Amino acid sequence: MVCLENFISVFGKIDHLILDNCMQSTKNEINKKFNQSILNIHETKMGNAQSFIFAMDIAIKKDTTDSVYFVEDDYIHQKGSLDAIEEGLSFGDYCTLYDHPDKYSEMYGLGEQCKLMRKNNRHWKTSISTTMTFACKNKTIKSDSEIFKSVCNGKQHPDDHSIFLRLGKIGRILVVSIPGMSLHTDITTNIMNINTIGDEIDIWALKLIADKMKSEIIKEGNENEINQANETMQLIGQNTKKTLVCLEILAEICEKIKLNNTREIK
Repeated sequence: MVCLENFISVFGKIDHLILDNCMQSTKNEINKKFNQSILNIHETKMGNAQSFIFAMDIAIKKDTTDSVYFVEDDYIHQKGSLDAIEEGLSFGDYCTLYDHPDKYSEMYGLGEQCKLMRKNNRHWKTSISTTMTFACKNKTIKSDSEIFKSVCNGKQHPDDHSIFLRLGKIGRILVVSIPGMSLHTDITTNIMNINTIGDEIDIWALKLIADKMKSEIIKEGNENEINQANETMQLIGQNTKKTLVCLEILAEICEKIKLNNTREIK
């Protein structure tokens, strides 16, 4: 719920929310907390790739010249992201606010070759690919829809890298804000790579998640859980590795509280 709450706080509303294979408890919580901020809710059981195609079909049926922003469920954003998207689309056909750490790995020689641009004190770079969280003009994805479908059809997970490689071959330009204004909050993957991870993950985003978790623990937890959360919070921000470990601890406390509350209800 952290990512959904953050998105609404930054963008104000959601035109279409797709609940793919969601548990009933999740649906109930969303309806209770965010009903006034979500214009349309769609329940599907399609999987990752096909639910994106479902979202894309909704977008391309609209007769509009507006921008469309596709967002996966595990991203958080900074304030000002909406203005940044419009700015990014003045430079490229596709825009992402997620400055992907893999573009600074040895795979890309510690930094991919790109064109660097600047506008309104914000920098943008061209990039070869990104995730399935991106923005574009409605007319752009309508024109490119067959590329997305040809890569996604028959797959559980969309091959985002292949999609953007194909788009690049037809002359489409992808731009990325630097530094990034959104973050992929896949903490599990980051914890698995804790021994090799550097400072690729923005501390602002990790602090935001930690603060939200702490608020939930203070609201629902017992004295011991609150004290543990407060002690853990003192280590947040020292460096990326320690902060990720702290987030894992906070996540475990939140899960424990959730299980305890479920047992009490029963």
